[in-house]
Amino acid sequence: MDELQAPIALSVDASRPHALVLRVGGEVDISTAGAIRREWAEMISARRPEHDLAVIDLSGVVFFGSSGLAALVDCRQAADEHVLRFRVVVAAPTVMRPFIGTGLIDCFDWYQTLEAAVAEESSEKPLPPIPAT
Repeated sequence: MDELQAPIALSVDASRPHALVLRVGGEVDISTAGAIRREWAEMISARRPEHDLAVIDLSGVVFFGSSGLAALVDCRQAADEHVLRFRVVVAAPTVMRPFIGTGLIDCFDWYQTLEAAVAEESSEKPLPPIPAT
């Protein structure tokens, strides 16, 4: 008998002196978007004063539905309310397609690696990977 796999995996990393990271893996859809919002809210409400950056790492996401778009907009808004810079890590073109299709691509600062996203100084506005059509 195969073990059932959870459709989403979430983990918080607050080990960096200036950055909070929420790592997301698996599928982001209507059944999992609420978990992202809850984990994000808990993470930023428990932040330390020196945290000025919040990153959501989607590099482990294999499916990203429209409910994920709304969840990321909510995460961005919550970061703004807590005066946190907000960055998104994405590696898969399948995650980028909904953002491109809806025009939300310009609403976020995109990074291809977590290391680049958590760099304290980042003056560049990196371009997202553009999927082939």
